[in-house]
Amino acid sequence: MEVFLSWSGIETHQLALLLRKWLPQVINELEPWVSSEDIQKGELWDRVLTEKLGGNQGIICVSRRNMHSAWLNFEAGALAKSVGQSAVRPLLLDITATELQGPLSRFQLTRADDRDEMRRLLHSLNRSCARPIRDDLLAETFGNAWPTYLDGVRQIVDVGAAGPEVEPRGVDDIVGEVLELVRDIHRSTVAGVGSVKPADDRLPRIDLGGQSRDG
Repeated sequence: MEVFLSWSGIETHQLALLLRKWLPQVINELEPWVSSEDIQKGELWDRVLTEKLGGNQGIICVSRRNMHSAWLNFEAGALAKSVGQSAVRPLLLDITATELQGPLSRFQLTRADDRDEMRRLLHSLNRSCARPIRDDLLAETFGNAWPTYLDGVRQIVDVGAAGPEVEPRGVDDIVGEVLELVRDIHRSTVAGVGSVKPADDRLPRIDLGGQSRDG
């Protein structure tokens, strides 16, 4: 089962890469998808992205710095519309549920460093698989893989803590930016163009071949 991993910024990109490696170690049937790694050279990224948002389970990697990211909110909304809100799972890296602001706070939240909450998230994904593994096997594989994953999360948080703070943005600004992104993707798809040209300088810069998709 494919799992769409949404990210914006360096810290959550690292978290998405960690999950891409770790999730199949716990549940072999899971196939995590990360835009920076899984869009092939020569493919039209906007078309691939639209396809992947059209019917997959999703984990939205959220941090203190990217919770207002237009891309993150756009991808969460697209997943919720196509699959249902139960398929959108925000994963909080360095922020608590009470600190989270914006549309993502409406979903069921999971702390990335909380063992019990992560166990429940894996059980939720397992139940969505065509061939779920037994609960006792899931408990065993999760327990074996947890220490390595937790070490990775802590390293990401420690590195990110040294970065600059980001000024909070208003809801109207975020909504307007998401609408512009949707319009640009729609225009690009209709025209058959392989890249999106931002309508103005406020829109995020995208580098799907690297690790600096900004939100």
